[in-house]
Amino acid sequence: MNESSVEPAPEEAPSPHEPSPRARFRVSALAAHVAIAIALAACIGCDRVTKHVAATTLAGEAGRSFLSDTVRLQYVENRGGFLGIGSDLPPAVRTWVFTVGVGLMLLGVGVAAVRIDLTRLQRFSLL
Repeated sequence: MNESSVEPAPEEAPSPHEPSPRARFRVSALAAHVAIAIALAACIGCDRVTKHVAATTLAGEAGRSFLSDTVRLQYVENRGGFLGIGSDLPPAVRTWVFTVGVGLMLLGVGVAAVRIDLTRLQRFSLL
């Protein structure tokens, strides 16, 4: 027999019990939701902790300067929305605009996300 007539050995079919390389990295929907919830809770928790630390250590004191005034810590409250928008409004109006209004807007976005045909990535981006 010459080398050109030798047939290659047949490749072994993957075992039905072995996950494919792609399936090994597939995450269940529940695990993805739990991971997102943990990440959101961690972000919100860090935000609340840093605000508490700033309010207890910096409020009522002069600003603190570090590295020849390269880094400066100073307590400032933003009573409005983004960049102080609405800070001049009366407290009741601010509550309606920033709590009730934004809540209704988010509810509308959530309803639209369910009713409109979106991909999983597009729905995830609305978080």
